[in-house]
Amino acid sequence: METGNIQKVSANLSYEMKKFSGTVKNTYGNSEGNKMEKDVAFNVMMSSFKVKVSSNTYENLNGQGSFFEKSKGSSASGSYSAMLISSKSSEGSVAHPFAPSSSASSDKHGDLFGEDGYWGVKKTAGRISDFVLSGAGDDIEKLKAGREGIQRGLKDAEKVWGGKMPDLAYETIDKSIEAIDEKIKKLGGNIVDISA
Repeated sequence: METGNIQKVSANLSYEMKKFSGTVKNTYGNSEGNKMEKDVAFNVMMSSFKVKVSSNTYENLNGQGSFFEKSKGSSASGSYSAMLISSKSSEGSVAHPFAPSSSASSDKHGDLFGEDGYWGVKKTAGRISDFVLSGAGDDIEKLKAGREGIQRGLKDAEKVWGGKMPDLAYETIDKSIEAIDEKIKKLGGNIVDISA
């Protein structure tokens, strides 16, 4: 799914939920309608947050996977560590500040995908989890919604990739979810009830 499509889905969802909210208010009046309207507004907010997190996750995973594939110049199979060691150069040039050039060496690959590399597991997971953590604050329900959004973003990225992504994408998702789960636990929430 392209980013533009995710934004369209988000806009349509927001519009439809606002329209539904107005219908509820008109149908049920002020007393019961206000509670229902608040519930609908809460659901719209959570759904919108999930879509934003999903889009952010998709963009990060797609970028990570695309540059990873270009830098190693072969299929998406094999382990992340083995690919880092065996990668020697990229295939082609991409106009992006973090894209490997056609003369990139395995050192350049390590710079991009290693421990402190922009597209490495640590930094990519950090961008994904920080997006959720900053957007959710100390709201456990919103953190759970963000967690679901991360999983949805992975599924969207897998669809675009036609199935399995490079292993580093799954390591990235695990690390992202781990950060969210830690925050939920710290706030006294239960993560057992939020399975994929």
